[in-house]
Amino acid sequence: VLAAAPSLPESAGLVALHACGALSDAAILAATRAGSPQIAIAPCCFHYHPGADALPLRSTLGRRSSLAARGLTSQALRFATAEEVAAPGRRRRQRSREEAFRLALDQLLRETTGEDRYHHVPPVPRPWLALGFEGWLQRVAALHRLRLPARFDAASLERRGEARAAEARALAVARIPFRRPLEIWYLLDRALWLAELGHAVTLEPFCARRDTPRNVLLHGARCR
Repeated sequence: VLAAAPSLPESAGLVALHACGALSDAAILAATRAGSPQIAIAPCCFHYHPGADALPLRSTLGRRSSLAARGLTSQALRFATAEEVAAPGRRRRQRSREEAFRLALDQLLRETTGEDRYHHVPPVPRPWLALGFEGWLQRVAALHRLRLPARFDAASLERRGEARAAEARALAVARIPFRRPLEIWYLLDRALWLAELGHAVTLEPFCARRDTPRNVLLHGARCR
């Protein structure tokens, strides 16, 4: 869709459910160019704007805002959607375990390289978590060609990873109240942009948050 915008019939409306970041923008532009009478979008994964380090603001007021002047990064928008409201308990436990494993690996790489920075490792197959920390670590190291010391205390390292993960979750509590305001700010920017493009706009929830936390619908009806 991003490589080649869809061609819509002149009278067609457009619905884009859980359209991630740049896909929402592409849907708005495609519908506007086609003169679509109705457009309904449920934006998701707001940070997904390939090649952009900062959020591309669309509305005139959004670009003039103080938040825009300070710079709204993709990482901040990623945080706005970092929730597990609808995730099953098993998935949450897997995520917690993977977080602890990754922080344990980061601790080992810090000590091995002497570099005091977070060592990001690309995603790996989730079933590897069932191998336990040491088995997971060996698979990850082989896949990404990481140099690990010949000897290390895997049990102690795993405990340190779990402690760091618990600390990270505790620190994140202070940021949680800012998630929804960031999301609404992003959605309002798109709503204002859609209005500037000639639509009567509404922005409202379409389902309960327990079903999906990305539960806001942006609706535009072309003004005649």
